[in-house]
Amino acid sequence: MPPAPPPKSRRTIGIVAVVAIVVVVILVVALSLSHSGGGSGATYGTATSYETALPAASSTASSAADGPWSLEGAVGVAEPVSQVLATGSSSSGCTITSSSGGTPPATVSLPGTSANLSSGLASSWFLIYGDSAGDILLVAIASGASEGGFIESGPDCSSLAGSDLAPLPGGLMDSPAAASIAWSSGVSGFAASNPSATSVEIILVNAVTSTSYVFEYSPCVFGASGTPTSQTEYTIGVNATTGAITVPGSSDTVDCVT
Repeated sequence: MPPAPPPKSRRTIGIVAVVAIVVVVILVVALSLSHSGGGSGATYGTATSYETALPAASSTASSAADGPWSLEGAVGVAEPVSQVLATGSSSSGCTITSSSGGTPPATVSLPGTSANLSSGLASSWFLIYGDSAGDILLVAIASGASEGGFIESGPDCSSLAGSDLAPLPGGLMDSPAAASIAWSSGVSGFAASNPSATSVEIILVNAVTSTSYVFEYSPCVFGASGTPTSQTEYTIGVNATTGAITVPGSSDTVDCVT
């Protein structure tokens, strides 16, 4: 009988947990923002850090229906094109309403940005909140101002988040500081050899071993519709408290719209 494989280290488990929760966070955003609905262009907005976007989101969450709401994740989008995304529609298992009650707006604007990939700034942020009922509140921030929130409620929404999302602690480093660490830990080399990688998604999550910023650099346009092509993406995670690397930098092939 062959020997049993060695147990996974806590570090390996932590990496898997971070990546898995990043997927959940992206799916939560995708529920409310379904696809490109109004074209794209080069209209630039004001790129901000996570901490700069947080007060506007907190204000929207404090006045949102249901709750009380606890901050559980964030996604920053920095890309050189602007977009208008159509909002998602309700289904039998997941109802999407405005944070103030009623029907949500038909579209959400994502301004482009000329901010450097190394800056850790994004012109669009989506902050994710949860409540004790398992509902999800997604607040959209564009150029530092709130575009309103979406409440996702029902068993399909709740099962998506489940117990995977956990409240974000305070005292975290801001996204530019984490981006600087990522840049010097492998991203600069990837960017130099992949000049078409002009977009970055900044995902902040609380996982098993740490709260991490996960950076995904690629030529992909967030939420865009069209024919996907094979592209190279670089992913790296940084501990949002200590600055240690939680997900080692690596390149992967993904299918996406550019």
